[in-house]
Amino acid sequence: MGLNRRELEVISPCNRREQMITVAQSKVNTKRLLESHGVPVPTTYAVIETRDELARFDWGSLPDAFALKPSGGGRGCGIVVTVSRSGDGWASFSGRPLGRRELAFHVLAILSGDFSREGRRDVAHFEQRMTSAVDITGSPARGLPDVRVIVHKGRVVMAMSRIPTIASDGKANLHQGAVGVGIDIALGVTTHAVHDGAPCTVHPDSGRGLLGAKVPYWNETLSIALRAAELSGLGYTGIDLVLDDARGPVVLEINARPGLNIQIANLTGLRAALANPPAMPTGVVAYGTH
Repeated sequence: MGLNRRELEVISPCNRREQMITVAQSKVNTKRLLESHGVPVPTTYAVIETRDELARFDWGSLPDAFALKPSGGGRGCGIVVTVSRSGDGWASFSGRPLGRRELAFHVLAILSGDFSREGRRDVAHFEQRMTSAVDITGSPARGLPDVRVIVHKGRVVMAMSRIPTIASDGKANLHQGAVGVGIDIALGVTTHAVHDGAPCTVHPDSGRGLLGAKVPYWNETLSIALRAAELSGLGYTGIDLVLDDARGPVVLEINARPGLNIQIANLTGLRAALANPPAMPTGVVAYGTH
C-alpha cells in the first residue's frame, strides 16, 4: 500500500479531522486522555505553552533525567533526552552537556513551531524518561526501543519493534537509522527486519540476531494498544509503546498517519492485512475491560 491509497482508502474514511487535530497531533492531549482512563503513559513534569511561562519556569523542579518534546512533532524531530545531571544542567544520551540556556532556546524553537508537522505554534512538555535495558531480542539496548501496533477498527493488523542504532543516536525512528523488526501478531515472535530500507537479519552495530525472539508482555502490549486506539476515537492508528524496565508497556503516542515502512519490516502489504486481519493471541482484551 502506498501513501495515496492509504490516505484515500484508510485514513480519510476512518479518521475524523477533528480527532486527528485534538488527539493524535497533540502528545499532551493524548497523554491527558489516556491517563484519565487509566492507560499507562509517561509522567508529565511540566508543560510550557508561552514565552512568559518559559521565562518563569523553575528549571530546578526537573528531575535528573527527562525527555523534552514538542507536542505536535513527528518522526522523532525536536525530542531532547537527558540521562543525568551535569553541573548546573544535564547530559544527553551521548554524554553531551545540556545547559539550561540551551534547553530554553530549544523550548523557544518548539513554541515557534520549528518541529511541528505544519510549522504552526506548538507546546513544549517535559516528561518521564522511560528506560529499557534490553530490546525485544534480549540484547542490550542503545537508547529506547519501542513497539508500534497498527489498529484498524478495533483489530490489530500489524506490529513491529523499532530498535535504535548508533546512527539513530538512541532514537527509535526508522528515518533516522533505527532497525524495524516485524512481529507475528498471534505468537508475539519477531519474523523479519529492515534497516535503511533493506532487509536484514542482525543488528548493524552488535551483530546480534533479530529474528525468532519472543516479545515480552506481548498480550498486555496488544491489550493496551487496543484500548488506546478505542479512546482516541480514530478508526486507523499506530500506537507507539515502550516496554519500560519498571512499568512494563507504556503508551508514548498515537499516530493518525503511521508510516508504511512497517510493511517492509513484516514483508507483508497492509492491504492484505486490512482485508484479513491476523489472528489475535488468546486472552487479549481492550485494556481495563472484561
